[in-house]
Amino acid sequence: MKKFTLLSIFVLSNLGYSLIACSCLSFSTFCEAVDSDSKVVEVEVLEKYIGSGFPTFMDVKILETLQGTVTEESITIISYGTSCDVFFDIFEIGEKLVLRFNDLETGTVDAHFPTTHFGACTTSFLQFSDDQIVGSIEPGVDFKNYDDFKNEIGDCSDLTLFDKNPEKLNEFIYLFPNPTFDFLNVNFSILDPDEISLEFFSATGQQIIFINNNIQNNYPIDLSSLAHGVYFLKITYRKISIVKRVVKI
Repeated sequence: MKKFTLLSIFVLSNLGYSLIACSCLSFSTFCEAVDSDSKVVEVEVLEKYIGSGFPTFMDVKILETLQGTVTEESITIISYGTSCDVFFDIFEIGEKLVLRFNDLETGTVDAHFPTTHFGACTTSFLQFSDDQIVGSIEPGVDFKNYDDFKNEIGDCSDLTLFDKNPEKLNEFIYLFPNPTFDFLNVNFSILDPDEISLEFFSATGQQIIFINNNIQNNYPIDLSSLAHGVYFLKITYRKISIVKRVVKI
């Protein structure tokens, strides 16, 4: 995984490169971004066009569903033209891609089909080079045989950089203010909040607070009723846990 304060990503295509520049605390690979709710599909580029407003659109036909349930035959990908967008000039009509998305939206003006959008700080698509799939697949892996990739896609949701180095999880969890008088804010950066649980313990090991199924990437914990002293916050992301020291003043 590569981290940037000002992220400049060069996206490789068969014909060249396209530059995306935007601010990201970190960048996740395709497999790191796949969760149990993700849909992963093989598609073919059908058409690229400009809407009546600012966005541009790319229609793709779904050839095969690799993960999840997808009822649509085609979907539309939107580029809003910001510095964080993937520009569609790197794709050719008839080119095949592997896409990852969770939810589709309907009713977008000028879009031919239900829509999705490539995320700026995460890998949403992979490209083909003969029988290889190419792109930021998983930490340290940029090329893989496509058949192998399809056979292993079910393992993607359990594959993270933290499985190899749990201490890396510290780089994606921020506590502030610490020490604190009342509220402790826990920021999960780009991590999927509903994959995180929080357990707050006293210095003697008594569990005081348990939180899971978060829906936001910044969670405030009210400590105003607790006595002054040292506490510990256990943060579990999927199967990996870290513990951070918290001071109530």
